[in-house]
Amino acid sequence: MWLAAWPRTNDRYYLRQPPDCHCQALLRAGRLTRAVNIVECTRLRSAADAAQDTQGLLFHATVPIILHGQPQGILNFATDEWQSLMASDLELLSAVGAQVAVALERARLYDLAQTQRTRLERELEMARAVQASLLPSQLPNIPGIGLAASWRSAREVAGDFYDIFPLADGRWGIVVADVSDKGAAAAFYMVIAYSLIRAKAEHAPSPAEALMQVNRGLVAQSSAAMFVTVFYAVLDPATCTLTYANAGHNPPMVRRATAPEKMEELPLGGLILGMFDEVRLADATISLAPAMRW
Repeated sequence: MWLAAWPRTNDRYYLRQPPDCHCQALLRAGRLTRAVNIVECTRLRSAADAAQDTQGLLFHATVPIILHGQPQGILNFATDEWQSLMASDLELLSAVGAQVAVALERARLYDLAQTQRTRLERELEMARAVQASLLPSQLPNIPGIGLAASWRSAREVAGDFYDIFPLADGRWGIVVADVSDKGAAAAFYMVIAYSLIRAKAEHAPSPAEALMQVNRGLVAQSSAAMFVTVFYAVLDPATCTLTYANAGHNPPMVRRATAPEKMEELPLGGLILGMFDEVRLADATISLAPAMRW
């Protein structure tokens, strides 16, 4: 390949302005399929005739850059004199052209991968922001009850979520849930489950009934082979009781102020949600000490 010390404007004119040079025309016509011996370059000749500095280069051998059977470009090896190359020279130049084709393809695939990675990172960041916005930004102040929560996803987005929301008659709904798998798919499924739980909890007569309705909604709305485990409880500060149902989630632990060294497991459990047409769940109720932590 040649590097001529021409002004930028002339470089653009003589190397890029149509019509194609003879080698380019052959390449576009599909007739340049192998290395070609020394020929006079029409563009170098045009530049020389216009008194441009070509550093004495007028001739070149040409090697097509072909990838997957399609022409990608040309390698020109310029010289200042007519000098036919040997067959071994042309074979070497052809090997160089093949390596350049591979390098160009790798560079193209790398750029494509980087573009897709950047787009995916933006999409995941947006998904994480949406997911985080569904979680409580501030826990409510419930007299006699201390609340604390922390959420950290294993990846950019995840399927774990929790919520605390008001219900009728001064009661509070408390949800701790986890969607199977991790990543974007789990996050999207989490949004569906979250929406159904909030919708059903407001009208269902009990936590168990709310979760059974959520299960039917998940089966109807999603065909993905995913599921969610949910612990849903209704806290009644007036009676200091917690009524709950557990759909396949890890049993929550209760620590009471009267015996802080002991952890009480809430054993009631049932099937996961989203995998079976019908699940049967039951409610349980416990009394809470005023200074209980859970």
